[in-house]
Amino acid sequence: MHSLGHQLFGSPMRRGITLLLSLVVFYGGGRYIQDYIQFTCASAGLSFVLLATWVALGIGCGLITTICLGNYLIGPTYIEELLTDEMAALDARLSGDTQPEDDFDDLAVLRPPTGAQFAIFFLLFAMGHVVTGNSLGDGFMQRYMHPGLAVIKLRSADPAERRAGLDNLTHSLDLTVTPEMETIVLGALNDPDDGVVGRAAHVAGILRIASTADRLGDIVSERPALAYHSMIALGLLDDERARVVARRIKSLPEAVEEPEALAFMLGLLKEPAIRDLKQIYARAAQNEKARFAAVWALAQLTDSRLLPDLLGALEDSDLAVQCAALEGLVAIKQTASAPPLMKFFEDVKEIDATCPTVILPMQKDEHQRVLLKPRRKMFSIIRALAATDHPDLILWLELNQNRPQHGKTKELMRRLWEKLNKKNDRGDLEGIKRRLKQKQLLEAAASQRDGGRQTENSDATQSTGPATTPSKVDSKGARE
Repeated sequence: MHSLGHQLFGSPMRRGITLLLSLVVFYGGGRYIQDYIQFTCASAGLSFVLLATWVALGIGCGLITTICLGNYLIGPTYIEELLTDEMAALDARLSGDTQPEDDFDDLAVLRPPTGAQFAIFFLLFAMGHVVTGNSLGDGFMQRYMHPGLAVIKLRSADPAERRAGLDNLTHSLDLTVTPEMETIVLGALNDPDDGVVGRAAHVAGILRIASTADRLGDIVSERPALAYHSMIALGLLDDERARVVARRIKSLPEAVEEPEALAFMLGLLKEPAIRDLKQIYARAAQNEKARFAAVWALAQLTDSRLLPDLLGALEDSDLAVQCAALEGLVAIKQTASAPPLMKFFEDVKEIDATCPTVILPMQKDEHQRVLLKPRRKMFSIIRALAATDHPDLILWLELNQNRPQHGKTKELMRRLWEKLNKKNDRGDLEGIKRRLKQKQLLEAAASQRDGGRQTENSDATQSTGPATTPSKVDSKGARE
């Protein structure tokens, strides 16, 4: 080792050549390693090995730099002391080969010279070389972690490895989409393996890569098996380009064959395709998931004209559909919904009925999107009633406060009763009362007019009946 040390560091010229060679190996060879990982490597395991090699070269370069500059940084005799064969000198001392007058410090032989200073400079130079090499590589380490590792896996011949690479794109804390990531996902949407394309659609939706909208729309007709995935991803894009594509594909046979995904897509984009959503609901008698998706999508529109449809959905046999309708009624805030909601509350038989948790399909782990939260059905009804501000609720809440129900529901009823009483005392409900009174008068007048028309029609029918309505007469002349 001492012989090698003398060959490398024995003179200023040797030290200069050694330092220059170490810099060339790290920065030149390191750039080759970076380029190979970035553009050629197709194995995640090999990329880890090459990355470790690059870091090791940087650390080695830091060690050589520290030694070569030791006389300037630590002391004028540092390198000479470092190259001294201390063990040989100690052996000579113990065997008596040295003369007594020799200036020999036993403690210096046993003590590493200026070890703390060396460690500090070594760490600084090692880190400095690695950071500098990373900067010269335009943030090589950052790109390797995201999305570089995904790119490497996507070069694999194994579809499972390519799917794992796509998953890597969504595992970063920073989900900022770069042009490189858009290129990766767009390329994966053309993969020959359906599983890879489905995962790419998921990633496109999670990252909201708007440039994938047209390709996702094309997949619906080109690869019908992936229509479900593509429409969910289109909905997640929440972009005007996605809305244009959604309007183009919503009537395609391949889209209609996936009513649940079609409804979710329209709802996520808040596309006012009311007729399409009503048709999905009407045709899904045996598909409660599609009915839920249709009602949920209608609720996202927060359109007061949908009040009859949401109230009708309360009669659905599926609890999730009922709960989606209740959430929609909370959103549209229509006073007219109060009477049917009060009756709906009174008709509840199972007080333990709880709205199920519904997650947007095809979402995983930390990217789950909750469409319906788990709440007691009776609690959800009171939430919907709270959005109506109907004056009749004051008395109704008093009459129903002792119905069997859970504590949170009863507490919400109490708070709503107090809130309505305060509004009533301030006169805030007067406008609603006048509108309700006018509506009652109009309905009564309309009822009277309808009753008058029915009477007139009945009289006219009786007076003209024998002349205009033929009848059969028996042999005795009696009318049958």
